[in-house]
Amino acid sequence: KNEAVAESSKNSFHFIVSSDCTSYQRWEVLTQLHSAAAIGQCGRFTWIVSGCLEKGSEHKGKGRGGANSDILTHTLLLEEVERHFPHVTISNHTIATGMGK
Repeated sequence: KNEAVAESSKNSFHFIVSSDCTSYQRWEVLTQLHSAAAIGQCGRFTWIVSGCLEKGSEHKGKGRGGANSDILTHTLLLEEVERHFPHVTISNHTIATGMGK
């Protein structure tokens, strides 16, 4: 029983991060994921992203964030995560698009 409790508590962490959709913020979040993987951190990771370009848009928009970076689409962000973390299960649940227009 103690082994089962230890195993379930090891995976009980749920990290939640929120960012905009710039390439700079993408880099920061992917760095967090790499750090967690490097130390063997277990648990779930939720990334809430806002301000992305519409699907099919060129990623040439400039963000106001760090390094005046490109604004990306959801698809480009997911492709980067899959490229860096092919062993991770990715789920893309879009809750709202086009808000504030």
